[in-house]
Amino acid sequence: MTSGLVRLVVDREQVRLIDTVRLFQRDPHPGGHRYTLAIEDPGRLLGIMPSSTPSTSEQRAALWAIDSLAATEPGEPSDPTRYFLNSADTIRESDSGFVIKGVCSIPMADD
Repeated sequence: MTSGLVRLVVDREQVRLIDTVRLFQRDPHPGGHRYTLAIEDPGRLLGIMPSSTPSTSEQRAALWAIDSLAATEPGEPSDPTRYFLNSADTIRESDSGFVIKGVCSIPMADD
């Protein structure tokens, strides 16, 4: 389970943040999945500003901040990685912190 201050849901399934990798892609490939990340402690995302249409640099900064959150998650990451978080399409404030939504991908198998 994701910690109480950070809750990640991919396609209606709760996923541990530590089981993901942040990999920005302007055009996510293969994409096809959506995530919602709720962060109850806005102080953990220093420098991130709410935006309904984040620029490329704002998306990269959000994914960088998410990466630092993942580094604080307890436990060991899954092997292989479950999802790549590819974008941060919206960054909004909530009553208790931030909600970030975007596109994610599953790892592609080597052929």
